[in-house]
Amino acid sequence: MPVKSFKQYFERNTYYNDTLHSKFWSNEKFNEDILKSLLKIVDDFIEDDDHVKPEMIEDIQLTGSMSNFNYSDHSDLDVHLLLDFADINEDETIVKRALDGKRFIWNLRHNIQFDGHDVELYFQDVHDPHVASGLFSLQNNKWIKKPVHDPPEIDQRDVDKRLNSFVQR
Repeated sequence: MPVKSFKQYFERNTYYNDTLHSKFWSNEKFNEDILKSLLKIVDDFIEDDDHVKPEMIEDIQLTGSMSNFNYSDHSDLDVHLLLDFADINEDETIVKRALDGKRFIWNLRHNIQFDGHDVELYFQDVHDPHVASGLFSLQNNKWIKKPVHDPPEIDQRDVDKRLNSFVQR
């Protein structure tokens, strides 16, 4: 099978869009019904936990490609629950591992989707830096960091050169 140019692949498999996903956003405002549903999902998620109480959650944020222009058909809704891990136990490493286990099992057992996009829940320590080009507070229904539309530029000659080098190796 011949290798297609990256540019041809990129043009047919667009991963950078002119607008935010229209099923979730309208004029940079998040869909109210989905917002309410996501907050209900978070309530259900922490409801049966003995260690994480609703009042411990400092924010609930949407991050990743669905809060930006680089979503695709394979994108999920990355929902981060921010809390101070030290409020649970001073050994934050153990807390992180326990919470990661809880969210992993919960995500496996709950196949929640909106318009074909999975909802993935994560715990995040408020002290851990989170780098994102788009970050939206679901809890406060407002942008923390509004994404900037800035499509990537592809240097086809450089891509071809690197591809040929890779193929020869």
